[in-house]
Amino acid sequence: MTRAWWCLVLALFLGGCHSPVEPTETTTTATTTTTTTAASTPAVFTGTLDPGGTAFFSFNAQGGQVKAQLSSLTLVGSREATTVTVRIGVGVPRGLGCEISGTIELSPGLVSQPVLAIPAGIHCVSVEDIGGLSGRAHFLLKFEYI
Repeated sequence: MTRAWWCLVLALFLGGCHSPVEPTETTTTATTTTTTTAASTPAVFTGTLDPGGTAFFSFNAQGGQVKAQLSSLTLVGSREATTVTVRIGVGVPRGLGCEISGTIELSPGLVSQPVLAIPAGIHCVSVEDIGGLSGRAHFLLKFEYI
């Protein structure tokens, strides 16, 4: 490195150490920190259910009370919602399935229903036709923490 470069670095360093304006007043400002927790993101499960069939999904639960909402259940090729009741189960994944620990039966609608308390950790949810489907159906299930 050249002598001129070192002189430039030293001049910049020393120039930044001196403040040409002396403070005339000291002001103290109090600050308040507010911590907000964002609303938890609902878990959304979509799929296709065969008559008499079951679909399941694994998810990572944050723990707490969960409301379930079967937002949509429509037969494949139809635009109209069905009123068929399906069984929603919650449990823990085991092998290629879901070991169910609690169930509730839901019909499609935009009203959430309390399901059960779910501890934090890896869990699964199953959607099962209990005999009402006349053909394959698309579904949308939402879990929301309360």
